[in-house]
Amino acid sequence: MQTGNQKRFPRFLVLIALLICIPLSARADAGTPLMWAGMLHMVFGNAIIGIFEGSILAWVFKLRKGLCILVMISANYFSAWVGGLFLNHEITSALPFNLYNAWRWIWVMVFVTFLITLIFEWPFVFFCFRKEQNRFKKSIQGNLLVNSLSYVLLFSWYWMASGTALYTRMNVVQPSEISFPKEGIVYFISKTNGICKFDLSSKQTEKVLPFGAERDDRLFVSTSTFNTNNWDILDVSKRTLICSNLQVTAVPFWRDTNHVEGTWFNFGDASKLGTVDKSDWKFRTGFWPIEGLRGENQKTGETIYFSLETPFVAWIVRSATQLPDDHVVFQMGDDQICLLEPSTKKIALIARGQGPVVVLPKEN
Repeated sequence: MQTGNQKRFPRFLVLIALLICIPLSARADAGTPLMWAGMLHMVFGNAIIGIFEGSILAWVFKLRKGLCILVMISANYFSAWVGGLFLNHEITSALPFNLYNAWRWIWVMVFVTFLITLIFEWPFVFFCFRKEQNRFKKSIQGNLLVNSLSYVLLFSWYWMASGTALYTRMNVVQPSEISFPKEGIVYFISKTNGICKFDLSSKQTEKVLPFGAERDDRLFVSTSTFNTNNWDILDVSKRTLICSNLQVTAVPFWRDTNHVEGTWFNFGDASKLGTVDKSDWKFRTGFWPIEGLRGENQKTGETIYFSLETPFVAWIVRSATQLPDDHVVFQMGDDQICLLEPSTKKIALIARGQGPVVVLPKEN
């Protein structure tokens, strides 16, 4: 004959499994799976985890179940809102995330978050042992036990809702390990050096103009006012003329033909530069970090997809330009200008800046 506890215990597993599936069905136009996972965890998930932890604590250490459940529910809301939401945010905001260290820092933060949870919930567990002998030792053991079990569930919950394809599907390499296009110049805004240009053939960076930019600022191209066969490069926020009457091959981003907006809305089909219309590859960036950058070879069916969206760091992909040899220059996050080589799935950081536009020498 099953006891009441034995009948109820499987329900926790069913409920937890159901909650884990919910973020995976979130629609992109209503947010991302990670956003839904976070909201569900903060509002409802902490109560479920508290019931789970309180039941385990009471069962293993023969404590009052009702009291343990109430205390552990309070513990989880406290640690999640104070420790997880505010303290974690302060820590991650101070970390120097970039293309080459983000994967390592993510795993460091997984461990740090677990430690924060242990610290914040221990006083609550200690309270559950207030009438027990060796309460200090038992509270340490109980705290480690229940949080280890629940953290595995939480890790799975957030892992399935996160986007990590940048590091699990792609090859992140140094610039010296990726082939560069034969020609092309990337104009961009550097936070420290103003307007700069990076020559893809020589791999040299040159300062163009001292300039102060806002976070959503970017550059764009427009037909020159002096010669309609040439191009001007301007800044979005100030409408400042950066370079005038350039004898180059350029292409406006598709949105710019109607209304020029900042970096945040500079997503969608990658601009196709030069003879790229003959390419079988088509690339597109998405609005949310989880949508990242997608590419499809319409002849072979080969696809490329990567993104990065985790509880600790999330990077949008913007201002993508496809070059004639199918390399793609794009901005990732606030200030990383990267180069993608589709044939090898290699990605390299080529400059620190924002709002890039790419131009080619004009064919004679």
